Amino acid sequence: MTEDTTYRQAAGADATRNVESSEAVWKVPAYLTSLIGRDKEVHDICVQMQQPDIRLLTLLGPGGVGKTRIALQVAHQLKGSFLHGIYFLSCSMLQEPGSVFSHIAHMLEVRDRDEYSFFDQVRTFLEQKECLLILDNFEHVAAAAPELERLLLSCPSLRLLVTSRSVLHLRGEHQYPISPLPVPEQDEQMDAEEIAGYPSVQLFLRQAQAVLPGFQMTQENARAIADICIRLDGLPLAIELAAARIKLIPLHTMLKELPQRLDFLSSRVSSYPVRQQTLLNTLNWSYDLLNKREQHLFRLLSVFVDGCTIDAVESVMQSTLPGAGSTTIDILDILAALMDNCLLYQVVDQDGYPRFYMLETMHVFGRSCLERHGETEQARQAHAEYYQALAKEGEGQLKGPQQIAWLRKLEQEHENFRGALQWLLAHNEGEPLLQCCRALSRFWFLRGYWKESRAWMQSALDLSTDHPETALRMQVRQRLDELIFYQNNIATARRSLDEWLALPGSHTLVAERIQALCCLSLLMQKQNEGEKTFQLLDEAEKLCRASSIQWELAHVLRTRGYIAWARGDVPQAETCAQASLPIARRVGDQALIAKVLSLLAAVAMQQNAAKQAIMFNQEILRIARLLEDKYLLATTLQNLGYLLAYEKEFAEALTLTQQGLKLFRDLGYTLLTCTTLHTLGYIAFQQGNYVLAFDSFHEGLALAHEINNNPMTGWHLIGLANLACAQSEYARSAQMLGAASLRLDADKHMNEAERLEYDNLLERIRQQSGEGQFQLMWQEGQKGAVERFLSSWDVKAPAPLASEDVPPLPLPERHTEDLPYQLTKRELEVLQLVAQGLTNIQIAEKLVISARTVNWYLTNIYSKLQVSSRSAATRFAFEHHLLS
Repeated sequence: MTEDTTYRQAAGADATRNVESSEAVWKVPAYLTSLIGRDKEVHDICVQMQQPDIRLLTLLGPGGVGKTRIALQVAHQLKGSFLHGIYFLSCSMLQEPGSVFSHIAHMLEVRDRDEYSFFDQVRTFLEQKECLLILDNFEHVAAAAPELERLLLSCPSLRLLVTSRSVLHLRGEHQYPISPLPVPEQDEQMDAEEIAGYPSVQLFLRQAQAVLPGFQMTQENARAIADICIRLDGLPLAIELAAARIKLIPLHTMLKELPQRLDFLSSRVSSYPVRQQTLLNTLNWSYDLLNKREQHLFRLLSVFVDGCTIDAVESVMQSTLPGAGSTTIDILDILAALMDNCLLYQVVDQDGYPRFYMLETMHVFGRSCLERHGETEQARQAHAEYYQALAKEGEGQLKGPQQIAWLRKLEQEHENFRGALQWLLAHNEGEPLLQCCRALSRFWFLRGYWKESRAWMQSALDLSTDHPETALRMQVRQRLDELIFYQNNIATARRSLDEWLALPGSHTLVAERIQALCCLSLLMQKQNEGEKTFQLLDEAEKLCRASSIQWELAHVLRTRGYIAWARGDVPQAETCAQASLPIARRVGDQALIAKVLSLLAAVAMQQNAAKQAIMFNQEILRIARLLEDKYLLATTLQNLGYLLAYEKEFAEALTLTQQGLKLFRDLGYTLLTCTTLHTLGYIAFQQGNYVLAFDSFHEGLALAHEINNNPMTGWHLIGLANLACAQSEYARSAQMLGAASLRLDADKHMNEAERLEYDNLLERIRQQSGEGQFQLMWQEGQKGAVERFLSSWDVKAPAPLASEDVPPLPLPERHTEDLPYQLTKRELEVLQLVAQGLTNIQIAEKLVISARTVNWYLTNIYSKLQVSSRSAATRFAFEHHLLS
């Protein structure tokens, strides 16, 4: 949320984005079984994917041939071969070609940016990266293929591996056909040992033994197994399905039945390729083995997207079979039967609850059966009604102690919610659509689905434009207006909020009115209408206390405190935060608790209590990870980086700040990107990395100027002035400081430590330039536009200081006694934890840093103590009394 506190935010700062990680990303699913009979294919594909002239390779073959499994094996074989990693996206659940890049963006964890298309966001993210992107089951969205060609042209180091049932017909496409597994010859003279050497037979045996452990191939049944594999064309999925029936159907019966069932469908679906006809025959054969109730549930399960729970299955089944009297036990029995028939599989989620999934081919087959039986509309309506009720149930839990569990649950069902919303929209179900949007709005907000949330809410409102301004419409409008504000569309948000608050009905919607008043007060603070903000907050607080609503009261107090902090009234900010925190803790909303803690951390920093600020941020970091809130996580990483920089813990500060910057770039928050760039530039400057410092300050200045944020413009000008001074560019430095003085109030926007550095910088430039020249350049800087400072200059690495050189700018005093053996405070902490017997991973978890950073600290400690091992460092600590 854009009002969350970052320490370089002056008078309403905000922010975002990404610095590249040195670690390759690995987003590829695991697999449970070994791959049989595909060594040559995997080897060939791996070789081709590393050829410089092959950037798009399409694995072609019919459904069920094993393209996905081969692609996964290739990914694991190539792990470590691509600098920025390997990503895997299944397109099997995508219904529209236009949704391909939104799902790619989600997989890449690129946060929605309202002003750019998903394609542009993906292209920007990948254009400088060397990575492999695997797109599975692309035939569902083949119309999007030309966009892949555009992506490759824009991203020179990107490779694509695509699995599809059809050729993409793109320039530069290389095709690799995936054939079915080899099958034995139709030779009655082959013995069991020779037959067992064929991969298709090996696959059949493995699956048969999984369901019937005592099953063995013998000389007597070897020919029957060989013939079954032959009649199934060596298709892995068909073979696995057949083998799964071995405990119910004897081999000779299976062999006898298969020809008829294969022939049964081939004449009815002649438009399908031959091998797909064979697979559909196998699927239909499995379907026909089910009883009527099992068949009905199998069809209904195809209406779910990305799995479902027992409760969802029970609700939809009972809605479509009124009066059937199905109990949970009945449905569990049917689900078990479907799993036994390999038409369904179960995964236990992290909370220990079972979730049921269909393979993609089963899902498509089930949908066709549902359509054929004329049940699609009834099933989708029951599906939409269930998820509408689930969203409503979750709405009441997202501001209390069950928040974390419900965020996970709603995230897990997000694809099903999308399906329900699409059905409601397509059927002009305006009221239910509005109810669903209202219920999901906080989930969307906390998880960062801002662009999607805005689109759904706007569609719902547009659907009912002819209706009167009902309470429900007003509730959705308020949430939409708040979202528009957080997306930094200030003018639109101001107009909408003013209109909403002026509606007569707004006075009856107390909670929404309070939210709107808080939102408008934050917006007015950004527009420097500070006095009016407190009038709005007075009304909001009065409503809270009159209605005895606690969450809203904590929110109002936190908002009042934030605005006080932004205006430089630190005591008032602390008073409000201290009043808000116990209420937020009682309510149990972790997101709200984190927001209040962020304000307390900012207050602590203003009071030069860095340790306390770090403690607050460490708690916020824990909450952010629980919530999986990228915005909160990014903000906290930036804040910790800033704090640790002032504690001279530059290595850790750099790591955390770069992580925060990466997240902010992905989220698309320009102002917080700008803030974090300043922190990064400061750290780089202190480390002597002047090139990185210049790049960070320069980019930050351009962004701050672009969004017209004067305080952040001032901060980056000061950063560049510091750098210019270090390069003996004193005139340039004085000009930048003059320009900064018009945009940043040092008394208002700087804490004590920052003011000390600023004053030292001014004094140094005065001494080097002379007072007259300094004043002349200062005034010159105040005359011109900021654009003139956006030009580059030749930034050199810092030279070793000669005796007559001016010493580097000191950091503010740390108010601690000198530490022994030149150890920093963090190094001493690490040493003490090592002496307690903690591993690097345990130390990293305790100090909220990476294990690699711990290792870096240990290297420094060993060097300073002149030891070479953990045991020697521990002994040294004991002998020199460093553990107290």
